[in-house]
Amino acid sequence: GGKIIAIAKPGSDAGIDSENGTYINGGEVIATNDFIKGQWLTGAGEMLLIFTIVMGYFMMGSFRRQAERTPDLDPGKAAFNYLSSRIKGLMPTFIFGTLLAFVVMCIHWHINYGLELKYMPLLLLESVFQIFGLQISGLGYGNNYLLALGVGTSLADTCFNGPLWYISAMFICCYFLYYFLAKNKDAFVNVFCPAYLLIFGGWMCYAQIRASWKNWILPITLTSYTSGSSVTTSFGAINIGLAYVAMGMIAGVLLNVAVTKLKEHEFTKGQKTLLTVLNVLFSVILITYMINPGWYTYTVTTDEGTSSIGMYRWTVHFLCAAVVFLTLLNEDGLTALLNKGVVGKALGYLGSLSLYIYIIHMPLFYLINLVMNGFSAGTTDCLYLFIINPVLSIIISAKDVKRGKPFPYVYEFASEYMNLSI
Repeated sequence: GGKIIAIAKPGSDAGIDSENGTYINGGEVIATNDFIKGQWLTGAGEMLLIFTIVMGYFMMGSFRRQAERTPDLDPGKAAFNYLSSRIKGLMPTFIFGTLLAFVVMCIHWHINYGLELKYMPLLLLESVFQIFGLQISGLGYGNNYLLALGVGTSLADTCFNGPLWYISAMFICCYFLYYFLAKNKDAFVNVFCPAYLLIFGGWMCYAQIRASWKNWILPITLTSYTSGSSVTTSFGAINIGLAYVAMGMIAGVLLNVAVTKLKEHEFTKGQKTLLTVLNVLFSVILITYMINPGWYTYTVTTDEGTSSIGMYRWTVHFLCAAVVFLTLLNEDGLTALLNKGVVGKALGYLGSLSLYIYIIHMPLFYLINLVMNGFSAGTTDCLYLFIINPVLSIIISAKDVKRGKPFPYVYEFASEYMNLSI
């Protein structure tokens, strides 16, 4: 029942450690392969900003339509209705992904850390905030029992489906951003959004902080007194992941304003050619960066040795925003080409499944690892996981053509027993 899976080097608590050729989650080595020592397939994590920007863009579009139908919007009611529409579309799959992860991770932790399965009902009870998408706020952030067993190095590592922090943040941001948008559109768009983007984005850029839901900002120090002794604890008040998603959605709101304005402009042939060149250039850089960020590194040699410095993270984020902007503007040749025929349908179909694939990819990652190791402790070749996981995720997420919904059986259950009109 002891902890027998290899532990990563200090500081590498999540993602791919290209130096050692390992995939790590919560400080635990899950898969290995020399292929990723060259940083292959290690840049996709920075593309998360694209989803947040698109979410904000369509939130603004939804507000425009709602404001046209109902000029005298009640901000609270409008925000609640918008959040409800997002919950109805995602919550059944979100719960499914969390429960799937709960079962898979309990098996994984039982095999590798000695988790006693008799505690599963209690763990499930204590996970209610995770199940309903509130973990990014700190509610239901993790479990001390799992932490005591040696699972990870922080409570965040003991969440069943860590990547769902992104969906959790979207639920929370949707309500508050929509409320302020409905309350005072001009102040929100012209003052709050650019100020937040500049101040928070500038802070993250200057401090070189990545969007991690395991980190917090606005540190607070508390001193508690027990049995005559004092203990000082420092922690943060706002989750960086939550603030990051809000920043991406705010960028999407501003892009919506810009695109809407530019739609009134008649682009010349030369301007469309320029937009095409920019979209091709930015897209090629992003795609090659996703394939191998090592192609965009500086090598520095000093008396202390040689080190590599990667592309500035916020340069990648700018390129993400630029590609989203050009794609939604839809005035360049590349976007027109990708929207045509079979290619357009295939990309649109995969795009419609992207969030659902994201929701289930982590439990599938661990499930594949368990199966390939015969439900015994061990690691798996990364290449198998990188090939099998996406294929399985797409198959499981495939739409029911008649209903037009992923996970049709989950949605049938939700419609009948959860009283959700989906």
